[in-house]
Amino acid sequence: MLFFASNYISPSNHNITSIRNQGSATNKNIVVVFTKNTSAVQVNKKGVFYTYNNLRYYNNNLLRIDRDLNNANKNDILTIKSDKALLPVDLFYNYVTYNYYFAQGDTIVFTFKNDIPFATCINRKTKPADLNYSLYYKKRFKIPLKGNGLVTFTKDHIPVNKLFEKYNNEYLQQQVFLDSLVKSNALSSGLEALYAKQNEYEFAGNVLNNNMLKPYANNFFQQHPIDTLINDESLLYNDFFHFFLHYPYLWSDRPNISRIKNGHGISLDYKQAYEKVKLAFSNLKVREYMLFYCLQMIEEQEPVETANKYLSKFKADVKDTIYNAYINKNYALKPVVVPGSSMLTNVLQTKKLDYKDLIKASLNNVIYVDLWASWCLPCRASMPAAFRLKEFYKNKKIKFVYISTDVNFTDWETASHAEGLTNDANSFLLIQPKTAALPKQISLKTIPRYLIYNKKGKLVFANAPGPDSPELKKILDKYLTE
Repeated sequence: MLFFASNYISPSNHNITSIRNQGSATNKNIVVVFTKNTSAVQVNKKGVFYTYNNLRYYNNNLLRIDRDLNNANKNDILTIKSDKALLPVDLFYNYVTYNYYFAQGDTIVFTFKNDIPFATCINRKTKPADLNYSLYYKKRFKIPLKGNGLVTFTKDHIPVNKLFEKYNNEYLQQQVFLDSLVKSNALSSGLEALYAKQNEYEFAGNVLNNNMLKPYANNFFQQHPIDTLINDESLLYNDFFHFFLHYPYLWSDRPNISRIKNGHGISLDYKQAYEKVKLAFSNLKVREYMLFYCLQMIEEQEPVETANKYLSKFKADVKDTIYNAYINKNYALKPVVVPGSSMLTNVLQTKKLDYKDLIKASLNNVIYVDLWASWCLPCRASMPAAFRLKEFYKNKKIKFVYISTDVNFTDWETASHAEGLTNDANSFLLIQPKTAALPKQISLKTIPRYLIYNKKGKLVFANAPGPDSPELKKILDKYLTE
């Protein structure tokens, strides 16, 4: 049984005209419109388990872009710039991922019924499942179309042979379903090949994730050799390919990479992985991407001296300029942090100063410090309240300072722009937060965290109320009058 579009809401003629006008000036760009959806599930955006609905894709520099959606009260129009003739795009909605392929110049409109997304292309004809294969597939195999973000564990223990049989049957059924869509003229054959690839990698990943399954999969891996799976350059813009390389493959015993204990728990030894990647990957573009991935993990997990060493290695090993701007912005050779210092930089990287000097320069003002990060949803959910607070005290002797603890400069830069902090003279990134003095001095364990200094530069609140707290104004008013 096939599930097609009859139950979904089409964009109105008025909306189509305005959306076409919006897209007409974008040339090869992709315009994606999420129509107003008042039935969206309301969740606590400050909750630990909340993740924004978002659109995900890889840009021309092979960096994953996550674009949060904001269509609860209005149409939300996103523009994607890409050199790809056909760009893989994933929609993460209600904790469920839907996969799409958008062509250059497409204008895609998402409508909703019962809070379920349905995509329509309004600039070219498509077959029914070309854009909504994920939705039809989930309905066909009774896969939930909504989640809650909570991880659940099953206590059922399936014998290894039965588990392999389960995965294998799912894989074969998916292939049969794809074939049926093509035969009924509901899916283009080119897209069938791409979705078949995704099924192939999901099955291979399930097998690699469990060493006991591999003896049952000899026939599969004879037909789909690991060397072929890991060196497919054509899939570099597909998130399922990245996931397969990062986890099932690198974490399997095939590359023989050691596990280590660090502050993140159990991790791969990405220094060793870096060297293994150079030998295992024959395709130049995939190899260079994987070296870039290993470098990012080394920068995140290793001391500055080690990170600098591998940065120099990377510059010698990888000649593709695709990574240069990102490397220069995020991973320039870093000086070892002077003990007791907490160096800050602004978003233009034109200013560097020590946190202590920032406090000294702000004497005679009450200082309210907001410690946050791009990945911290409660931090970002509090930003509107922070700006209202700043506006309330705009003519008072109080300075509002925003300090990000992001490890990655680009993540902070993107989030700063989204939150309206790019042009704020008191918005900074804490350089090398793992070794800087400030987190140790205030025993920083979680964020958001707020600090208050009096006019003499003394820390009077090491764990102050957040900007939306009714107590905060009383506290600030007290120190303003001193």
